[in-house]
Amino acid sequence: MQKLPIIMVATGAAVCVLVGSVTAQSGGRGKDPRAEAQKAVMDDMADAQEDLRDALATKDGEAVSVAALKIEGFMAKTESYWAAKRAADIVKLAQTSRALSKDVAAAGAANKILVAQAALEKLSANCNACHDLHPEKR
Repeated sequence: MQKLPIIMVATGAAVCVLVGSVTAQSGGRGKDPRAEAQKAVMDDMADAQEDLRDALATKDGEAVSVAALKIEGFMAKTESYWAAKRAADIVKLAQTSRALSKDVAAAGAANKILVAQAALEKLSANCNACHDLHPEKR
């Protein structure tokens, strides 16, 4: 019977340490997992944008379309993230970016490289407009 209290104390101490570390992580210093996931989406989108630029440089319409559709998918996630945060201005920019991504994809699929490049310029300007607002600081 003497072992039982020792085990309970040890278990109690372990639980306190675990709870203490979780509390410390979530108290201001911890990162919001949704924000971290959105940052990962932005990183993936940057990779897709690089793929898109490479495809345009090589005039590979199919690769242009594939990369642009990846960007559209990432923008759908971005739209959802900012809608949950009730950031209507950012949601609108994400919706516009989705539409422009589809325009790039359609032009690429039709092998209209110059049209795809022009649509990408509009898409990039829209992305820059959002980044200039620094919504992540809200």
